Amino acid sequence: MRSYMQPRVRRRQWRECSVSCLAPADSCWPENSPLRSRRSHGSNGTAVLSVRDNGPGISPEIRDRIFEPFFTTRRGTGLGLALCQEYAVQMHAHVTLWTALGRGACFRIHLRRAEP
Repeated sequence: MRSYMQPRVRRRQWRECSVSCLAPADSCWPENSPLRSRRSHGSNGTAVLSVRDNGPGISPEIRDRIFEPFFTTRRGTGLGLALCQEYAVQMHAHVTLWTALGRGACFRIHLRRAEP
């Protein structure tokens, strides 16, 4: 029997969440600059997907609003990261953002591993 606390990951939601973390990096990184994605294991038993760029970073004003529905700094709906965060909650996961001006940004999706 499945415990209600075990994450239920839907492939479509996971894909959309991952792509939403890639989109800001894709639109802001300097040309010919590397975009890195990595899967790893967190210290608390989580699986972590990281997407990092070497772009200009995200200003504090934008960082404070980046997960708000309909907030965008370019064309689009402004729903990508808001939906990503909502999907993460549904999967018992969470999304974090690290950024420093002039040093890039890194989105991480921390997904709790299901018990066997």
